[in-house]
Amino acid sequence: MISFTYPDNVAVNWDGDKNFTVTRDKVTVDSFAENETPTFDHAQRIADEYIEEKLQDEMFRDADEMQDQDDEIEFQFRSPDLFSM
Repeated sequence: MISFTYPDNVAVNWDGDKNFTVTRDKVTVDSFAENETPTFDHAQRIADEYIEEKLQDEMFRDADEMQDQDDEIEFQFRSPDLFSM
């Protein structure tokens, strides 16, 4: 098993064939397989691209959640019931 390591105790482990296992703090969080057996360099690019894609997804999800919170706050301030007694 070959491990490509990343910050926050994340690793993409490659079995030397087509299978990859993603771990965080040594706990499996995801896995995927390629159609063809990659070379070592290609496997490392695959792992890097996987991590980059997941980080982008996380950033977009966080941005969406922040926007939803902003929308909710704006709605509360525009709601007439907020100021009624």
